[in-house]
Amino acid sequence: MFFGASLSWNDILFMLNGAVTTIAITLASVAIGTSLGVLFGLARAGSPWWVSWPIGGILDVFRSVPLLIQLVLFNSFNSMSRLHWPTYLVACLCLGIYAAAFSTEMRMITVLDAVIWGVTFSVSAASLNVTVTVLFATV
Repeated sequence: MFFGASLSWNDILFMLNGAVTTIAITLASVAIGTSLGVLFGLARAGSPWWVSWPIGGILDVFRSVPLLIQLVLFNSFNSMSRLHWPTYLVACLCLGIYAAAFSTEMRMITVLDAVIWGVTFSVSAASLNVTVTVLFATV
């Protein structure tokens, strides 16, 4: 007993239902965030500045606004636009975009590191100056 309250089977089932819902939303938003993060990371790493900068700006907004405020704004937009999407879908989209904002930078850095490593390996195999070539390749 905790503060005079008892725990019944209905309470345990209610908490179990909440845990299953949390795990389902987490898995869906990780899948959404990872796939969008890979797409945005590749777009930022391999595109000209006029494509990369707007994507970076939008993702910086999602990265800097607290998650709770984003959830409130996404739910408000859902109500105001009369989309009537289920709350779970709105939560998955919001958390997916939030995760994509963070994973984009990791994907972009991975792509750039792979390119730099490939250039360095090729240049060293050709017996050229590695430092100068990598500097020109990253600019």
